[in-house]
Order: sequence, then structure tokens, then C-alpha cells
Amino acid sequence: MRSPLSGFRDTREDRRSMVLPWPGSPSELWQHLYDIAIPLRPLFDGLSGDERAAAIGESIAGYAEYYEARP
Repeated sequence: MRSPLSGFRDTREDRRSMVLPWPGSPSELWQHLYDIAIPLRPLFDGLSGDERAAAIGESIAGYAEYYEARP
């Protein structure tokens, strides 16, 4: 199969996971990602207060599933 946009042939999509240790809490990770992912800010900033709080809470809860607290 030839990808019409890239010109590559025999392309395929793979899903990969990586271990990316973060030295802080899930809340700090969310804040860091918000600070550096500037194109995503309008998505969060355009939500109402309650919707924004819920979206941030869901994001942090998702990060918390993989959080291993260190002493």
C-alpha cells in the first residue's frame, strides 16, 4: 500500500508504549503537560469551570493509575 501523503510504500500503524518516569506527582505531571503542550491549551481553556475541573481530574486520575510514589 502506498501512502498518498508521504510517498512511502508498505506503511503500517503500530501502537507502542514507553516507560517515561516522572519525578513528581500526577498533578504536577498534568501541570507540566499543560504548560508545554501549548496547542492543547485552548481545548482545556475553552471548557466551562465545571467541565474543565472534570477533564483535569480525569486526566490526573489516568496518570495516577501508573504512579508509583517514591519515599
